[in-house]
Amino acid sequence: SLTDLGPAAGGRFTFSETALAAAPAVLDAAVDLNGFDGDDFAGGYVRLAHNANGTTLEISLLDEGTGPRRTGFDGTDVTYEGVVIGALDAVETGQAGADFKVVLNAAATAEAVEALVEHLTVGLSGDISATTPYFSLRVQNQAGASATWADYVEVTNDSLPVAPIQADAGTPAETVVNTYRVNAQDEPAVIALDDG
Repeated sequence: SLTDLGPAAGGRFTFSETALAAAPAVLDAAVDLNGFDGDDFAGGYVRLAHNANGTTLEISLLDEGTGPRRTGFDGTDVTYEGVVIGALDAVETGQAGADFKVVLNAAATAEAVEALVEHLTVGLSGDISATTPYFSLRVQNQAGASATWADYVEVTNDSLPVAPIQADAGTPAETVVNTYRVNAQDEPAVIALDDG
C-alpha cells in the first residue's frame, strides 16, 4: 500500500500556477510503500497519470545524483544510489501533457521504488487548462501486485492580467489615446465622433 501520500488532515496538494511554471515541484517527499519488501520488481512499473487537458502539464523526477538514498534521472534511465533501477517509457514520458511511466528492472528494490515515488515532480510549460487535475499513481511489481493512490491536485491561478493604463481617473482605459508632438508626448487627447 501507499501511505502518507498527500497533505495531512485529508487536504489536497496545492500549488500555484506561477510557481510550477518557474520550477517543477516534488509531489510528496515523504511516502511509505508498504507490503513490498523483498519483492521482485523486474517488469513492474511506477506510473503517474492525470486528466488535465492540453499539453502544458509536465511530470518528471527530481535528479539528486548518486549518493545514499538519492534518486538520479538523466531523462531516460532512473538510478538509485548510482544503480540503474528502471527506464522511462517511450510513450508515457510525462512531457507535453503525457502521463509518466518508469518501467522497473531486477535491480529495483522496495526501498528504491519508494524513493522514486518521493522524487516525482509536476511542473508547467504554460497556463494549465484545469485548475483541479485528477492524478492517479500506481506502483506494480513483477507478479502484478500493486499499490495505488488517486486524488485531485489544486493549482491556484495567480497569474493575473496586468490592468490597462488610464490617462486619469475619469477617462476609461479603453478610450485612452495620445497625441504626439516632436520630442514630447504630454497632451493626452481622446478622439470623439460627431454623432457620439
